[in-house]
Amino acid sequence: MITSNSNSKIKEAINIKKRHASLKESAFFIEGVRLIESALKSGIHLIDLFYTDRFAASERGAIIISSVKKRGGTAIHVSETVMTRLSDTETPQGVLCIASKAKEGLNESVTGENSVLLVCDGIKDPGNMGAVIRSADALACDAVICTPDTCNPFSPKAVRASAGSVFNIPLIFEQPENIVNLLKQRDMKVVVSDPYRGEAVMAVDLISPFALVVGEEAAGVSEFFKSRADVFLNIPVTKRADSLNVAVSSAICLYEALRQRKK
Repeated sequence: MITSNSNSKIKEAINIKKRHASLKESAFFIEGVRLIESALKSGIHLIDLFYTDRFAASERGAIIISSVKKRGGTAIHVSETVMTRLSDTETPQGVLCIASKAKEGLNESVTGENSVLLVCDGIKDPGNMGAVIRSADALACDAVICTPDTCNPFSPKAVRASAGSVFNIPLIFEQPENIVNLLKQRDMKVVVSDPYRGEAVMAVDLISPFALVVGEEAAGVSEFFKSRADVFLNIPVTKRADSLNVAVSSAICLYEALRQRKK
């Protein structure tokens, strides 16, 4: 059992947690029983699993520890004190892990004849980011594309907010110029969400392949994407509500696309 916070493995895990803002990192941090179970089901590679006596004594804990070992991961027994130091939550469940993510590319596999893509342009809040990914996963989106000024969807808060959807849907990191160029090559519409421009979402054709570009509620989508948009859409709201946050508006637009395609 590791009982010291100065242990090299513990230091490494803490550094990975702190470095989550860097999209260049291949390793990321997962905490909690349900999220780790979701990661195992989706085939995510778990490198190091840290667990306490309390967790190992549970039935689910024993299954998770065994599964990680069978898949080539390392299970590391730590004290409650060390777990508290590692944890990113106020009430640790006694288990967390370091996982690795495969690099996804913007290519033919996500730009087919019926593709729906979601482009996150400058979303800064990891809670919103995770909620956006969860909606994209639930509403048949083929991939989520993040521009460089978007927060890391693999940060601990974003992973938790996604409820495990970060493990299920391709997450692609790309420059805006490359995104638009490939979309044009594939004859995919660039659809920009803007509360003050365009047609109501219900009136826009979302059956043909498209990429929906969304941004932060305050800043909105960048001028780069606006200047290259094929279509603008908005979500009609009552006068009492000035606007919707990016997670809610993304879900509404993606649901409308799914509804149109199921007619």
